[in-house]
This record gives sequence, structure tokens and C-alpha cells, in this order.
Amino acid sequence: MTPSDRRAVVLQRVASYICKDRQKNYGDAEDNFATIAQFWNVWGERRGLLKAGQSFTRLDVCEMMSLVKTARKVANLHYQDNWDDAVGYQAIGAAIAAEERNELPTVTNDEEPSQTKR
Repeated sequence: MTPSDRRAVVLQRVASYICKDRQKNYGDAEDNFATIAQFWNVWGERRGLLKAGQSFTRLDVCEMMSLVKTARKVANLHYQDNWDDAVGYQAIGAAIAAEERNELPTVTNDEEPSQTKR
């Protein structure tokens, strides 16, 4: 199996997690992350950690959950679940960011780079 094949297998596995398995258990990730952000906002306000006008967003949830997985990799760099979950959070974040830019995620091939606005 080539390195490219291994990467494709990982991406397919993570796609099954975030598009099927976990969605079945927790609902749509974007909706779930909005709910998590609301809980974090209440907690942050009660603790005095958020300034007026500040709030957590779905993208913050993606980043912070990805950081949880990064911290767990410090304890066990080879535990696959941490890698898969981090990829999943980043993929969900990329989809949310595209939505917020009012763009559709695009698929590119090796010869044509993505023409997404930055």
C-alpha cells in the first residue's frame, strides 16, 4: 500500500465517522457544535472569562476540540483515535468556514489548484 493509499483510507474512515456513525448518535455536527458553543458561552460568562460581546462559535468548538486531541497525542502519539478525531474536527471546521464564506467546498485534482477566495 502506498503512502497515498494509506492517507485515502484514513480519510475514508474519518468520513464514515463524521458523516455517518457520529451523526447517527449526535445529530448534525454543525448543529451539535452550535449547542456546545452555547454551553461554553454560558460557562464563560458565569466564570467572567468572556468580555462583553465575546462568544464562542462553532469554529471555536472545532479548534478547541482539535486541541484536546492534540493534547492527548502528547500522552500517546500512536493512538489512532486521536489522529482520526483531530482530522474530523478539522474537516468539520473547513466545511463550516466554507459555509460562512458562502462558498461550496470544492474538490481539486493534482493539476488544478483550488480557486477558493481567501
